[in-house]
Amino acid sequence: MPLQQKRVVLANGIELDVVDEGPRDAPVLIFLHGFPESHRTWRNQIARFSDRYRCIAPDQRGYRGSSKPQEVEAYTPDKLVGDVFLMADSLGVETFTIVGHDWGGAIAWGVAYAGMANGRVTRAIIANAPHPVIFPRLLYTNRQQREASQYFREFRDPVNDTLVRKHGLGALLMKVFTGDLTVTMEPEEQAALLEDWSDPDAAIGMLNYYRASPMEVLDLDAPYDLPADYQDFPLPKLGMETLVIWAMDDAALPPANLDGLDEKVEHLEIVQVPGCGHFVQWEAPEQFNSAMEDFLSDKRLLRISLTAFDLGGEEWKVGYIRHVMDEQADPDSTFLTRLNNQAYKDFASTFAVSEGKISLSADTISTLSDNFELASFRSAVGDVDNNMKLSLNFQAKIGDLVREESSDSANLYRILGDVPTRTVFETALNLPTSWQQLDVDQQADILKERVLSVFSISKITDLANEDVMDKVIQRFHTMDSIANGQSSLSSGSVALTLLNNAAGFGSTASQNLFLSIVSS
Repeated sequence: MPLQQKRVVLANGIELDVVDEGPRDAPVLIFLHGFPESHRTWRNQIARFSDRYRCIAPDQRGYRGSSKPQEVEAYTPDKLVGDVFLMADSLGVETFTIVGHDWGGAIAWGVAYAGMANGRVTRAIIANAPHPVIFPRLLYTNRQQREASQYFREFRDPVNDTLVRKHGLGALLMKVFTGDLTVTMEPEEQAALLEDWSDPDAAIGMLNYYRASPMEVLDLDAPYDLPADYQDFPLPKLGMETLVIWAMDDAALPPANLDGLDEKVEHLEIVQVPGCGHFVQWEAPEQFNSAMEDFLSDKRLLRISLTAFDLGGEEWKVGYIRHVMDEQADPDSTFLTRLNNQAYKDFASTFAVSEGKISLSADTISTLSDNFELASFRSAVGDVDNNMKLSLNFQAKIGDLVREESSDSANLYRILGDVPTRTVFETALNLPTSWQQLDVDQQADILKERVLSVFSISKITDLANEDVMDKVIQRFHTMDSIANGQSSLSSGSVALTLLNNAAGFGSTASQNLFLSIVSS
């Protein structure tokens, strides 16, 4: 059944045909289609999510029945991004999650950055649409991407306008892609696309997205280097939760577009879809929708659980967490034994699935609640006092660094390899900075001699004893105060005292919170 549209007039005079499905008071998802499609590309997602989200999907300017200005300058990125916010205004939408694919994804990146500044975009979901800093670099340096993007040059060439106006967009697509336009979609969807492509004004509007873009696509003979004066677009790190879904067999946008993406986005989840071409939202709808479900779901329980294992902030790595849990359930897997992260091993073991269920005893829930409370305390205090942060890190990690089954040498090497823990010892033992220039064996010998002498212990594993930990931390704060000319007790020492007396403080409330989410 075709999706119903309504006409929405924007404050800039542009008129858009818009699908607007779902409860009026529900969280809003705005879907942006790519080239050369329409709102219909989101048919599977709107069907899946419109029972509990307000799903808004426009035919963007230049497409189908929406306004189709013919001037290239009408399609600059600022205008396309502006349409989204003006559409939201016209529909009475204040905040929303932006979802985009292809050109709609390129616009979605811009909407996300603008929304980070104005506070109107809560999350972003991007499908096979490259980041605006990474993509232009690849056009210069990556042969595969430049080869795949040569069609830009044809789309931008006005010599093709006569063909397009006479025979529609389909004729140009046949010319550029050498007649290979085979797609695996429903016959009615193919028919709808062919009809859309027959409109010459819409065809020119679609092509103007490419013509107005600042992306430079050189010919294949040009050097594969960045120009000497090249500068990235001046974009900050995107601070919102972002899901990137990437079809790995995309002929137009190879997976190289994912390289370095984690440096551009603060809270990033990447879901790769192997064996799938460019139009992932309808070529692999179940995988796409499942990734969206995970991303949009309530993560309170996951957040609390991960925090209890000192993995706070990892809750957006849904795909990785699922992989860890899947491997935990596989008796033949060696993944967890090879995984160099004890916290994740403990997490997977605690929440192991048995017969489709996770069973937690009352004692386990109580322990998780206490751990969550203490980890939250550590995080809050550590944010305002760096020495306290180092102390809390030492207290949380020293037991894992010094192991009874390991030799003193192995334990010392682990300490030296953990920079925050090594820093605590350097300060507490008043070691000169020059000692870092020694080779690691010499460092280990010096550290062992000083630790055993200063803290009156017989072996390195004694560092995990609570009384010895307290001595190390107290000496760390004392020596730091002396070095910095402080005569009073540091804020870190005060906070540590609170922490040491906080075990179980408010644990009933934490346990109740945990239980309420488990049972909800």
